[in-house]
Amino acid sequence: RNRIISYIKNPILHTIYLVMLSSDYSKSGNLQMAFSTIMHVDPRKLSGASLCFYYNNFLYYYLQAGDMVNAERVYPIAKPLIEKYIKEPKRAGMLHTLALREYMIGNYNESLAMLKNTINVITKSNNMYVETILDMGKVYIKLGDLEKARELLMEVPKTLKTDYSYWQAQQLLAEISGVEINS
Repeated sequence: RNRIISYIKNPILHTIYLVMLSSDYSKSGNLQMAFSTIMHVDPRKLSGASLCFYYNNFLYYYLQAGDMVNAERVYPIAKPLIEKYIKEPKRAGMLHTLALREYMIGNYNESLAMLKNTINVITKSNNMYVETILDMGKVYIKLGDLEKARELLMEVPKTLKTDYSYWQAQQLLAEISGVEINS
C-alpha cells in the first residue's frame, strides 16, 4: 500500500491516503509506523472530515503511547473537530478516542458513558467493537466492578480482531482473578 500511495499525484488524495495508512498501522499494533506515516501529512492540505480524522488519529496515537503531554497539546484542536463530526455513526471511533482520553485523565464515569455510546452505534462485526469492549472492561476494573469487567472481557473473541486484543483481555481477566499467565 505504501508503494501505491507514492504513485498518487493529487496532493489531497495523497494526504488522505497517508492518514488512512497510518490508521492501518495503528490497528495492526504498529504505533511506531503509524506515527512515522502521519508525520508526513501536511494538515494544511486537509479540510472537514479529513482534518478531523487526522487530529483524531494523532490524539489516539499519543493516548495509546501514554504520551499525555502531546495528547493534551493536540486535544484542544481535535475536540471541536471531533464534536462536529461525531454525530455520524461511522465516526464512532472518534467518540472512542475521547473516551480513551477521559480514561487516561481519570474521568472513569465519563469514559464509560462515552464507551457505552460507542457500543450503541457499532455492530459486533466492527473491529471497533472489540476495542470498545476491552476498554469498557478496563474502566470497570478502575471503578471496582470486577464482575462487570469479567463479563465484558469474556466477550472479546479471538477471531474478531487481532490476537493482541484477545491476549490483552486474557491478561486483564487473569489480573482480576489473581492468576498469573505466561505470555
